[in-house]
Amino acid sequence: MVGAIDIGGTKTIVALVQEDGTIVASERFPTCRAHCEAHLDACCEALQRLLCGRGLDVWCLSGIGATVPGIVDEKGQKLVHCAYPDWNRKPIGHMLGGRMGGLPVLIENDVNACALAELRFGAGGLHDFLWVTVSTGVGGAVVSGGRLVRGSKGFAGELGHIKVEYGRPCVCPSCGGRGCLEAHGSGRALDRMFRLEMKRNSQLAALVEGQGLPADGRGCAALAQQGVPQAVACFRRLGSYLGRGLGAAVNVLNPQAVILGGGVADSFSLMYNFIMETFCSCVHPSLMPVQLLHTGLGYHAALLGAAALALKGK
Repeated sequence: MVGAIDIGGTKTIVALVQEDGTIVASERFPTCRAHCEAHLDACCEALQRLLCGRGLDVWCLSGIGATVPGIVDEKGQKLVHCAYPDWNRKPIGHMLGGRMGGLPVLIENDVNACALAELRFGAGGLHDFLWVTVSTGVGGAVVSGGRLVRGSKGFAGELGHIKVEYGRPCVCPSCGGRGCLEAHGSGRALDRMFRLEMKRNSQLAALVEGQGLPADGRGCAALAQQGVPQAVACFRRLGSYLGRGLGAAVNVLNPQAVILGGGVADSFSLMYNFIMETFCSCVHPSLMPVQLLHTGLGYHAALLGAAALALKGK
C-alpha cells in the first residue's frame, strides 16, 4: 500500500491506495496556496489520520507520491516552477519525506501524473498517447514508448499553447499570448462563449434563469443535453478548437490515442463529434486512425497518478 497526495489549485486529496489502484481511504480539504509548509503539514497529518483509523503506522506504506500544480525536476523532488510564490522552488519531496519519518517520496506535475495513472491503471495497453486535461485551462502530457516525455526543460506537453485562432484571437490567461488553445478550447472559454450567447439571446437567458442553471459551462452542458441550439453551438465551437489543437499535436507526435480528462471532458459526448470533424481534417491521413478517448479514471486520475509514482519508486 502507498500514500497518495493530490495537491490541486483549489483542493487537495490525501489517500491510501493499494497496488491495483483501489482507494482504501481518502480525505479532502482546501489547498492553502499562500503557505506551503503549513499545507504540507496538513497533508501529512491527514495521511497519519487515515493510517491510525485503520490501526496502521507509516511503515505500512512502501512509499508516497504527490502531485503538484507546477513543473517538477527530473529527480521528482523539487517544484521548479509554480504559480504560487510560497511554493516556488521548494523541495517538496524532501519536505514531505522529512515529515513522514524518512519514507521515500516522489512528486510530479499533476497532468503528467494523470498520464502515469493512465499507463498503470488504464490505457488498455496503449504506450504512445497524449493525455489532455480540459478544465479551467488546457494541460497536456506526452507518453511515447511507455515513457513520459519531459523535454529539455521539463515543459513538454504544453498543448494549451498551440495556436488555434488567428482571425479573432483571445488573450491567453496563462501566457499572455493570443489565440492559444487554452484561450479558446478550455472551460474558461466555454464560460465566455455561453455568457455571450446569453447576452445576445434573451430567450436563452430566461431559460437559464427559469431552470435555475449556472450561467457558465455547466449550465451550457445541461442545455446542450436538452438539445438547445445555442448551447450545442457553444460545444461545436469548443470542439472545433480542440480538434485543431489536438490535430496539430498528433501531426508532430504520431500517438495511438488522445485521452481526455478534466471537468470539461466530462461533457465528452457533447464534444466528440465536433472534435473529430475538425481533428480528422487536420491530421495527415497517414497518421490515422487515432483514437479519441475519455479517461476511465474519472475524478481521481491525478490521485491515482500520485499512487503510480509511489509504486514506480518501489
